[in-house]
Amino acid sequence: AVYTFATPYVGFCVSSLLFLIAGCFFFGERKVLPMLGVPALVMVFVYVFFIYFLDVSLPFFPSPA
Repeated sequence: AVYTFATPYVGFCVSSLLFLIAGCFFFGERKVLPMLGVPALVMVFVYVFFIYFLDVSLPFFPSPA
């Protein structure tokens, strides 16, 4: 629920990155490098996939109202 409400305020990429980091922590990852590195790589992959393959722009940061 927090992810859904945070996305319009902090942007898709930022909220997804924080969501993935929280998921890693929830499932027991306590090492800093994997807990930050894996979500960062996933978000880079998702961003590149949407931009270059689907030709859809993602709101990295929130748009001004």
